[in-house]
Amino acid sequence: MKKKITEVQNYFADKLARGLYKVKSISQHTIEVTVDRKYGFTLWTANGERHFEIYSDGSFMTVHFTNTQKKSGYRIASKRSKGWIDSEERKSELRFLKRLKEKYPNE
Repeated sequence: MKKKITEVQNYFADKLARGLYKVKSISQHTIEVTVDRKYGFTLWTANGERHFEIYSDGSFMTVHFTNTQKKSGYRIASKRSKGWIDSEERKSELRFLKRLKEKYPNE
C-alpha cells in the first residue's frame, strides 16, 4: 500500500512541477490549481523556489517535491501568477484571433 501511495504522490508531483494543471485562482502567496480536472491543490509560491510546496489548506493530498521539481514548479507557477494563462486558454485565444484575421484581413 505504501508503494502505491508513493507512486500516486510522485504522479502528482510530476504534474505540478511541469505545470500540467488548470489555474483556479491566484492570491498573493498561493495558486489554487486542478490536476486532471478533478484533484485540487494549493501551491505555496511565496519565499522563492526553496519554499515551493503544497499548502495544506485546500489540497487533495500531501506531495513532496525534489529540488529539481521545486525549481521547475516554482518557475512555472510564478509566471502564471503574474498573468500567464493556461495552454488551453492560450490556444482558444489564438484560434479566436485567427478567425478575426480571416474575417478582417485588411485591418
